Amino acid sequence: MGYGFPIQAPMVLSTVNQQPSPNNPGLPVTQELPSVKAVNAANVQRELNYDTRLSPMPGMANAEIMSDARQQETREFASAMGVAFGITKQQNKASAARARAKGKAAQKIAERR
Repeated sequence: MGYGFPIQAPMVLSTVNQQPSPNNPGLPVTQELPSVKAVNAANVQRELNYDTRLSPMPGMANAEIMSDARQQETREFASAMGVAFGITKQQNKASAARARAKGKAAQKIAERR
């Protein structure tokens, strides 16, 4: 249940007797905007002439070969993850073996009674 006066019809703002405020003179008159022609990406590229690229800076032609620190860091991280996964796998295997041994021992004790 809502609060306040119940709404039974949409609110209608009257347009009669509306006087402009002295502090707000109203909206300015807008000018007609120029028309825009439809273009696609190929035409834009052709008109802007982006096909002619600047030559690379001196000494920067092989910049991607100069530093592979990010690739090296990724390789080290993957290696560390592999080691951690191997350790976790060994721990899970040992835990499962212990659980099986405890289960067998509990079964033997239950069968003796």
